[in-house]
Amino acid sequence: MGKLAKAPDGSRILFELTGPLARSIRVSVDGRAGVVDDFGGLEPTATIRLDALQFTRLAGGRPMSAARPQAIELGGDKDVAARIVERLNFVI
Repeated sequence: MGKLAKAPDGSRILFELTGPLARSIRVSVDGRAGVVDDFGGLEPTATIRLDALQFTRLAGGRPMSAARPQAIELGGDKDVAARIVERLNFVI
């Protein structure tokens, strides 16, 4: 996330996955991006909310077709969030 999606050092990215596999994935960027249990009481820099199936498909480079649109909600720093979504299949 730090290199390809250009998330700045100190960024905190929250993925909120919905649907049957709902969960929250927190990623902190400090030199390198890594999954963390929490942000130490700090708010996320960017939030990406999407269906877990869409997340999996994006990560695999096969997003849902336009015929089956799946909403992706971006919060916080939307520029950072959008760059991460655009490059998700390269950053995971």
